[in-house]
Amino acid sequence: LISTLNDTSKLQDMKNTANEIINNFDDLVVLGIGGSNLCPLSLIGLCENQSDTKLHFADNIDPHCMEQLLKKVNLKNTAFLAISKSGQTIETLSQVFICLDALKENNVTNLGKHLYIITDPIVNSLRKIGNEIDATILDHEPGIGGRFSTFTNVGLIPAIVAGLNPEEIHQGAQIVCNEVFQDKTSEPAKGAAASIALINKGYSSTVIMPYISRLTNFTAW
Repeated sequence: LISTLNDTSKLQDMKNTANEIINNFDDLVVLGIGGSNLCPLSLIGLCENQSDTKLHFADNIDPHCMEQLLKKVNLKNTAFLAISKSGQTIETLSQVFICLDALKENNVTNLGKHLYIITDPIVNSLRKIGNEIDATILDHEPGIGGRFSTFTNVGLIPAIVAGLNPEEIHQGAQIVCNEVFQDKTSEPAKGAAASIALINKGYSSTVIMPYISRLTNFTAW
């Protein structure tokens, strides 16, 4: 995490991808489950000034929800961002096939233009699908698990599309990390110490109740 926050060299590429989506599409549908969905959702929940590009999140393959989502957007003006670190997540692959079929049914011929993919830089099923239709494929950070990828392209590309500033997000996270590692009395450090103490006493569950509505998605993450 620290090395990711200290490395700002990739932010411009993220902004370029996000601006491409903003300039060419009215809607962005994020496909993924678990952290692939909750990371960007946690950030976007903090966004007060949404951009004109509407964001939608498909976090399962419930036929009713997928059908309603695809009815809600103009598919010819919609981009899809499929996120799977392994590239083998069966739910995400199913979502991709459903969306590609919907595009075909709406006479969209250039499928690759509508699909963006974030996955590990290895040969996997999701990457193969993207290569077959000439989709935009971005590398997932190999050393960071999907649930902890908030400050990588997984969280930041949707956040930029929503209207957030990635540099400010990185700077804020750096401030908190510095406090955690340099000040043993910081609130995150005390919270971690309390959690460990409780685990050692046999308590293994933590309940988070957000009294700030914008943090609802953060508690799910």
